[in-house]
Amino acid sequence: SSDLALMPTSIQALPPGSGQEETTDTALPQNDNTAMQMAPHKAVLAGVFGTQAAYAARLAMNSESQSLAKKGVATLQALLATELRQEQSKQKPAEGITAALMLRLTLVRTLLKAARDDEAMQQAEAAVHSHPTAAAALLQLGRCRLRRGLR
Repeated sequence: SSDLALMPTSIQALPPGSGQEETTDTALPQNDNTAMQMAPHKAVLAGVFGTQAAYAARLAMNSESQSLAKKGVATLQALLATELRQEQSKQKPAEGITAALMLRLTLVRTLLKAARDDEAMQQAEAAVHSHPTAAAALLQLGRCRLRRGLR
């Protein structure tokens, strides 16, 4: 398909859910100023969490093709599930900003852009539940609530 032609060959070989996806360390180092100072979706788009996540985010934010946007959202969801499994398998829970949080917030943003407000709200609530002091998570939850006319 045309979207595969745009995708780097290394990513084509890594379908979501295959168990071969790129992985990142669950917790970002506190001195990683690159990711810490960027908006979550910009960090994902910049490739901080790997090329597959960056490509999926680009697809998910595609406003010209609904089918490509859906593929991107599905890939982001699969990558998020992988990151959450990795976080849960660690003896010590990750603290601070994590790859899973950044992916989840990118997913919230793309779902809002696609007018999938209910799904965005669920993801934003999950982000705040797992990271109650994360300003970006609280901001995205606030955006979801405004979209639904809630205070």
